[in-house]
Amino acid sequence: MTNATVTFTDMLSGKVLASNVKVSPVLGSSVTTGTANTIVTLSTGQYGSSEYLIQVTLGGMYKNCQQTGPVSNASGAYCTGAPSVASDSSQYAAAHPTIAVMIPQTINTMQGGTTIPKLSTAAGTYGDATAGSYTLGMQYNNKGTNPQGQVQLVLRRGDGTYYVKSNSITSLSFGSTYPSKDATIYTKASIYRVTDSGALTSIDGNVTLRVDAHDGCAVGATCVPGENDTIGFTVLSSKNSSLYYSNNWQYDQSILGWRTIQEQISGPGGSAVRIN
Repeated sequence: MTNATVTFTDMLSGKVLASNVKVSPVLGSSVTTGTANTIVTLSTGQYGSSEYLIQVTLGGMYKNCQQTGPVSNASGAYCTGAPSVASDSSQYAAAHPTIAVMIPQTINTMQGGTTIPKLSTAAGTYGDATAGSYTLGMQYNNKGTNPQGQVQLVLRRGDGTYYVKSNSITSLSFGSTYPSKDATIYTKASIYRVTDSGALTSIDGNVTLRVDAHDGCAVGATCVPGENDTIGFTVLSSKNSSLYYSNNWQYDQSILGWRTIQEQISGPGGSAVRIN
């Protein structure tokens, strides 16, 4: 492994975070086992929470073309064609981890980020995604009049990775039940497909994205952070209101109709939903 290098690329922005990182053999292991370490700086973004989809590419003597497909020649790998594994496979996921970065708990803000457990009641065009993750960061402007923020949603399917990114916040409302807190976000968003080369291909724009979130342990409450957090995502076409994605689509007898029911989630250190 001494002649191998690693490149780390954020596929959501196309930015190379680190390249030509040397691989060191692991003592006592086979010659094909190594480790590569580097330090990078990741931003929490303008609204205090951001998501990164990192592609780990091997170059030099060893290559992981079956996981990454076409990669930049700058990494020392000369791969052609697509990966030989599906985008929702464990092999693909091993070379494409997602990372959520957020600020510490801050008054009058909302952050969150973690994986979305796959439910049998997930529905929509992308409801068959076997892996999902999200980050969200919300706040009001300094006058307390206009909501600002961003929602990022990554869904992995057999035919590719899909990225839903908000581009304008329509409304942000908070509940007031103590000690838990609730929020509902409406935003316009765009849907992209992340290609094997890391390019974002537009699927649809101006879609309607609704997020319903519940912080089971608000600041100051005597409970375990993240213990009862829940979240629901609903993505609708603005053209014909067809359902692109719901993580838990169920019939609600109280409204005599279908809607997204929030599902239980958890994140490191209670980071799944934080309403402050």
